[in-house]
Amino acid sequence: MASPRLLALATVAALAVPSLAHAGPGFRVGLIDDPDSVFFGFQYRAPLTAMGPGTLTIKPGADLGIVDGPIDFLLRGTLHFEWIIPVNRNVALYPLIGPGLYYVNVDGADDSEVGLDVGFGALFKGFSLELWVGAVDAPDLTFAVAFSL
Repeated sequence: MASPRLLALATVAALAVPSLAHAGPGFRVGLIDDPDSVFFGFQYRAPLTAMGPGTLTIKPGADLGIVDGPIDFLLRGTLHFEWIIPVNRNVALYPLIGPGLYYVNVDGADDSEVGLDVGFGALFKGFSLELWVGAVDAPDLTFAVAFSL
């Protein structure tokens, strides 16, 4: 017969499954405000450690945004840290924070900046929704829908 400690440990591990089930590669699409653009990109979510009721993850990503026309574009690299907290077996919520590197080319002028992203997300079965704001020379607002592969 299993000990009560072993059963408690198995229960905690089962509750952490939603946060770990979406580890690995994925792609994302979304909208950026200032400069107004639509973007698509890739990301990779990797768990770092269990932390309280959730899991601390790191998620590097790269995006290409179309700003005004076929020539104007935005390139972005992000390195977000997320604390994924399971709500139930299918849903988890998380705050995120991390640096971003931006290169924007609009109307023949280009600009490069390093900024800080701060936001939150909701992780569902197979996809996540994120909203983050930029601080310190980052775009004002980003909305992303990400899909796990």
